[in-house]
Amino acid sequence: MNNNVLIIIPERKGTIAGVAFNMYKAISQSPNTTVWVADLGNTGESFPFDNVFTIKPSHIPLLGRVITAIRRINLLKSVKCNKHIDISISSSEGCNFWNAITKKKDKCIGIFHVRIEQNQKMGLLVYSGVKFSKKYIYTRLDRIFAVNKSAQISWQTNLPTKKVELVYNIHLFDRIIQLSKSVIPAEDMAIFKDPVLLFVGHLYKIKGPDRLIKAFAHVHKSFPELKLVFIGTGFDTISEDEIKELIASEAISESVRFLGFKDNPYPYLKYSTMLVSPSREEGLPGVLIEALSLGTKVVATDSSIGVWEIMGCDEDYDANLTSMYETEFGVITNNCGDEDSIVKSLADGICKCYSNNYRVSSFDKEKFSKERFLNKLYEGFDYSAN
Repeated sequence: MNNNVLIIIPERKGTIAGVAFNMYKAISQSPNTTVWVADLGNTGESFPFDNVFTIKPSHIPLLGRVITAIRRINLLKSVKCNKHIDISISSSEGCNFWNAITKKKDKCIGIFHVRIEQNQKMGLLVYSGVKFSKKYIYTRLDRIFAVNKSAQISWQTNLPTKKVELVYNIHLFDRIIQLSKSVIPAEDMAIFKDPVLLFVGHLYKIKGPDRLIKAFAHVHKSFPELKLVFIGTGFDTISEDEIKELIASEAISESVRFLGFKDNPYPYLKYSTMLVSPSREEGLPGVLIEALSLGTKVVATDSSIGVWEIMGCDEDYDANLTSMYETEFGVITNNCGDEDSIVKSLADGICKCYSNNYRVSSFDKEKFSKERFLNKLYEGFDYSAN
């Protein structure tokens, strides 16, 4: 019997799309399984999905939202019916909404990446929609997955009638290792002749590039041989000019490099001395998993319990950490209090991580593996019912 799986995504680029692509590749390898993808945003392609259905969002003022909603409903109902979908998997609150309201005979799985409270940052309209959905829509989902303990606790509290299961995002480690063997361009590789602190991700303020620059200014006084390298693009409430002005004011311009977006960041992760995640808030930062899988030690702020889960010490999780916590794989630094103390703690953590060796080779990849995800995915489903 052939199983038909539908993955519903907001778009084919960005973090959610990357997570969905790993899921798509893993499920596609299951015997007698066909995977279809519904792209509800159609805002451009980055990850190479096959069997993709898209809609064209309407940009007509006011009325456009209604038109787009109707198109999404029609698309999903049509795909679910015509492709005889057994399981529909959606990632992000918005996609979970559309998956639930178009439920037919398919078993609907909704994946939640962040705490419900984090949706407040998306504005009153979005947050109100999520609060409405948790009461009237998400309960239609057959199963609910949370990708970290923080999201699990939050959604279990807000959806007490449903079981919220902890299911970590998939990471295709064989693919990561293979891609890490790619050759870095000579002009970039020249930078890695010196020890490198690497930042990978969007340059949003919530990701903390500004605090990393300030911390690096402290570190550079003790270790002038270090270089700070940023991979990623995108600015929001902090601008590129502000970042450049900050670097100039700290007199570290010669030691900081911006390499922009990289389709394949894995060779850079592999050759770096350490990865630094200075985020103000996170869920389950996948780049930490990727770095550790390549043998690169890490420093991360205490931005979520997800950081502690990755570092294998979540039993010691302290949301109000006031000093650094040393792990097998690197250092977690405090993320509460005034910004100056956070920056100082981050700098101290980088210095400690640079000076010490860690047992990164013992990193447990199994809980983030495709095998574990697939076992969880098919658990308890009776396909003969469809």
